[in-house]
Amino acid sequence: MTAGRVTPRAGSHRRPTVVTGLRAPEIEAILASAAEHARVLGWPAPVIEHVFLAILDHSDGADTLTRAGVDVARTRVDVSRIVQYAPRPTARPDLRPWLDAVDAWSRKLGHPRLSIGFLLAQVLAANSTVVKVLAGQGVSRVDVLNVVAHGIAKATARSIPRARVIRGAGEGKAGTYTIAFHNDDFTTFEFVCEILAQDLGATRADAEQFASRVGAEGSATFGVYNLRHASKLVAKVTKKAHAAGHPLLVTVEPSEVVSRPPR
Repeated sequence: MTAGRVTPRAGSHRRPTVVTGLRAPEIEAILASAAEHARVLGWPAPVIEHVFLAILDHSDGADTLTRAGVDVARTRVDVSRIVQYAPRPTARPDLRPWLDAVDAWSRKLGHPRLSIGFLLAQVLAANSTVVKVLAGQGVSRVDVLNVVAHGIAKATARSIPRARVIRGAGEGKAGTYTIAFHNDDFTTFEFVCEILAQDLGATRADAEQFASRVGAEGSATFGVYNLRHASKLVAKVTKKAHAAGHPLLVTVEPSEVVSRPPR
């Protein structure tokens, strides 16, 4: 989650033929491939759909989407067909502002090089055509973000939180458990604060302090509960987060606190 940070929605466009030395070679290859897709499909310059097609051609991008439940071959055909027959813009497309924003945001989050996963996430945030194609296969943006942010494939996501309820060994002291929040680059600080206040009873000040700690440390634990109560809260928070489009990961951990579990 971006506890302490807010992920912007990428919106405008950028021409991928212009790259900087800060980008990884894989990203430069994807941008060059996007330009080639545009040429083959008869476009004067690449648009975001061409970037997505280039991501599909890359082994890491294809693997990420496959783990999210995407039929890569079918998706390539569907998106190519849509782009091929789509009306051409009156003005020459320019992806530079969009890619500059994505690159800058990636670096702001502490990543010196723009990754394929982060680029893919921003493509899905910026392009409704691609999102609709994936939705036709029963795949949501959150399914993809779960893979990018946490390495959780769609095939195993259904078992969360149940199968991953206890990540440590054994029970906590006196049978108590706590809820762990795990940081990612896409869940907003404001949403985490909202969850803490509305669902876990935190004050606004405590929620902001805790969310900032998650962002700084990578994860943090909240509260002390019995296993049943903690599991219900994790399921509720996970469902609410996914419904809002956030890949927030929360798990139940054995607590180090000696306390009588609440009923």
